[in-house]
Amino acid sequence: MVETLNDKEQLVAALNRCKASLASVDEMLDRAGGPQLDRTTQLVAKKKFILDSVAVNAAHYTVQSAKLAQKGEFVELTVIPYNQKLAHLTRLDSQVQALNKQLQSLKKNMSLPGLVLSPRTLLQVSERFVSEDTPKESLLLEEIYSLSPDLELPHVNYSEFKQLVDLEARKRLLLQIKYELLLRVKSQAQRDQRHWSQLNSRITAFVQGELGGMLREIGQVRRDESQKDLKFEGQEQDDTSRGGSRSGSPEEEAKAGHEAAVDEDSTMVY
Repeated sequence: MVETLNDKEQLVAALNRCKASLASVDEMLDRAGGPQLDRTTQLVAKKKFILDSVAVNAAHYTVQSAKLAQKGEFVELTVIPYNQKLAHLTRLDSQVQALNKQLQSLKKNMSLPGLVLSPRTLLQVSERFVSEDTPKESLLLEEIYSLSPDLELPHVNYSEFKQLVDLEARKRLLLQIKYELLLRVKSQAQRDQRHWSQLNSRITAFVQGELGGMLREIGQVRRDESQKDLKFEGQEQDDTSRGGSRSGSPEEEAKAGHEAAVDEDSTMVY
C-alpha cells in the first residue's frame, strides 16, 4: 500500500514538472517571434528549455514505467489468474463431458442382475423391502432398486446390496449342499436297488432253474430207489412164499421203516 502511494506521488510530481516546463516553451516561442535579445539571455532561455526537456523526458519515463508496472500488475493479478481459472474450467468441462459420455454408455449397457430374493432374506436386511403387497415367494432385485432417476424406487445402496447378495448366496450354497447330499443318497439308493435287484434275479433264476432241476433229479433218484426197493420186496415176498415166512423178524421191520422213509421223501418232492 505504501509503495502504491509513493508511485502515485512520483507520478503526480512528474506531471507537475511537465506542466511547469510548458512555461519555458511558451517563453521560447514568444521570444522567437519578438525582437532579438542578447546572447546571454538567449543562452539562459535555451538552458532552461533544455533542463525542462530533460525533466519532461524523465517525467515521460516515470509515466511509462508506472504504466508498465501497472500493466504487469494487472497481468499478474488479473489476467494470469483468469487464464488459470479458465484453463481449469476447460479441463473440468472436458472431464465432465467425458464422464457424461461414460454415464450414457453405462446407462445403455449396465443393468441390475436378475437376482431373485426371498422375503426372509429381505427382512434380515431391512423391513422396508417387505410390505403387504410383497409376494410371498420371491422378489426381483430390480423391484427393490432402480438405476433410472425417473422411477420412484431408491438407488442402489452398496452396503444393503452387499448384505442381500451375501445372505442369498449363503442360502443358495446351503441349498446346493443339501441338493448334492440328496443326490448322493439317491444315487446310493439306486445302486443298492440295482444290487438287490440283481440278487433277486439271481435267486429267482436259481430257484426256477438250477434248484428245480436239482429237485427233479433228487425226485428221480428217489423214485428209482423206490422202484428198486419194491422190486427187492417182491423178490423177498416170493422167497418167503416159497420157504415160509416168519412174522415179526428184524429184517421185515427194517424193510417197513425203509418203505415209510421212501414214501415220506416222495411226498416232500412233489
